[in-house]
Amino acid sequence: MSSIQWRGWEKEAFSQALNEQKPLLLFLTSFGNPASRFMEETTYTREAVADFVNGNFIPLRVNIEERPEVDRRFRQGGPPATVFLTPRGKIITGTTVAGGDEMLEFMEQAVSIFHRSVFGFSSPLQKDDGFFQKTNDFPPVGFEERRVYFIKYKEPFIKEFDELLFKAFDPVYGGFSAFRSGPKFPQRGILNYCLLKYKKSGDAGFKKMLERSLEGMSEGGLFDFLEGGFFRLARRSDWSQPETQKSLLDNISLARLFFDAGTLWRDERFLEISQKTVGFIKSNLYNFDGGGFYASASAGEDYFKIISRTERAVYREERGDLLVDKRIFSDLNGLAIRALGGLPGAEEMVQKSRAKIISLKSPNGLFYHSEKSMESKAPFLFADQVYLAKASTQIHEFWQKVMAVFFDAENGGFYDFCADSLFLGQPIRVLEENIAALEVLEELGYSAEARKSLIEIFWENKKPSLSSAPLAAVLLSR
Repeated sequence: MSSIQWRGWEKEAFSQALNEQKPLLLFLTSFGNPASRFMEETTYTREAVADFVNGNFIPLRVNIEERPEVDRRFRQGGPPATVFLTPRGKIITGTTVAGGDEMLEFMEQAVSIFHRSVFGFSSPLQKDDGFFQKTNDFPPVGFEERRVYFIKYKEPFIKEFDELLFKAFDPVYGGFSAFRSGPKFPQRGILNYCLLKYKKSGDAGFKKMLERSLEGMSEGGLFDFLEGGFFRLARRSDWSQPETQKSLLDNISLARLFFDAGTLWRDERFLEISQKTVGFIKSNLYNFDGGGFYASASAGEDYFKIISRTERAVYREERGDLLVDKRIFSDLNGLAIRALGGLPGAEEMVQKSRAKIISLKSPNGLFYHSEKSMESKAPFLFADQVYLAKASTQIHEFWQKVMAVFFDAENGGFYDFCADSLFLGQPIRVLEENIAALEVLEELGYSAEARKSLIEIFWENKKPSLSSAPLAAVLLSR
């Protein structure tokens, strides 16, 4: 039976595509994600699909947790995602979840587009440089103009963002979504913004949105009352039919949020949820041997439908434990150390993990993304540096290196990776990472750089959306 000869995101694969004048098939997958498992175990194991891939493409398989900078540029709404590229890394087309017949149709279309659009040129390998590129005809805007814009529109931005939240809020089940029917995510950034807004203004509307959302998530099915922990998403707007993956990022964030809200309002319900979530993290996502937090845990849907602890124990004994992604990522561990700090039952985990993560520091002082990144010499990522900044024993010296590698001295802000990575184009400024960097800059005395960075980030994200919560929170605090 045929199987796909997968390659990694590597220069040799692109060179082969150029030499053989073939497009590339990029499969972006995620560990423990049910839809990714479906693609890997069903679609791409089908013999007709494998034969077509091997005959017409150079196939690349990239795990999005290991290479988030690749995912950021090529995702199609997944995970998972399948993206068809030219030999110079330009997108031809793409899709998310697809069965065998549908994927065969997509692949045939991609090959046809590639041959019509590229091989129709007299010199295809040269012309490919401009394949589907867009040009920007607007003149650059200077810093002074951006600064004036920031001063003028900072308050209107907050007002417009607040209006968006009230429109997107579900008054029946809680949570926020642009659509009234599922799926529904926890929206951690928005919930934290509501808590901050209430603390600063005392506006009862923000308390109502946050309180109802926390109740909805904990009572409607997103929270697992038997074993603790929150699922990644609910397929229905009433928080029912949860996806079976529990991520570290969601659970550390919600453990902190429920603790802070419960403490503020003296609400034992929320404090109990926080405690159970910490317990889930400790039991399933913590490395007892040497410290460090794992990325996620998942199981089959039939497992989480079981509502008896005894029956779940029997299930585990007969079919094995949860599927745990035991990779330790620098950025997630930095976030976990900060979020869990001070929470009851988390002290030892935080201390041991802070010591563990230092092992991912490179000889030049920057942190690798993971042990696999250390082995493969993948590009350094800014997210790892900023979320682990306080894990360094010599933070001033460490941050000087970070500034030298990632900071845009001309415009402000930090780029997401440090060097010319293969066919990824120009580095970009990721909103959440840059917001996190502002605190470090100000703490270390880089006040001018912090101000410049905030203005640049505001300029690049000037239109409020539901993803603007981190920026709105920073503006609210200034």
